[in-house]
Amino acid sequence: MARRVTRGEIWLVDLGMAAKVRPCLILSVPFRDDEKAVVTYVARTTQVHGGRFEVEHSDTKFLPGVFDAQNIGTVPLPKLERFLTHLGVDKLEEVEGAVQRWLGFAEEKSRRANSLATFPGTRCLTPTTPPYCLFPDPIL
Repeated sequence: MARRVTRGEIWLVDLGMAAKVRPCLILSVPFRDDEKAVVTYVARTTQVHGGRFEVEHSDTKFLPGVFDAQNIGTVPLPKLERFLTHLGVDKLEEVEGAVQRWLGFAEEKSRRANSLATFPGTRCLTPTTPPYCLFPDPIL
């Protein structure tokens, strides 16, 4: 494959016999020459269930459908069959949010932020590295 794959692109991907060939949104960043030639995707489906991990997607090139954050995976580059289109930045951020919710990253980030407030009368010397407030500094 001569073309570089970029985050936010939609490709037709061979997901195997059980999942068939379907459009997928590329979520991973470009890999370097010394790294595995794989991409991480969120599959697009026309079977809409209305769940909280689905992000509606409509485009003239596709039937109505959703990106399903519960259907993520990683495939080697040869599984990418054809570039289809780019997804808009706003919609990409929606899909990223759904994936973060599905994997629990959104709650974890919120929990860590709230943990900063659990040490009244102290200020954290290391507020950006978990575990937070490892070295509380009393405020006098």
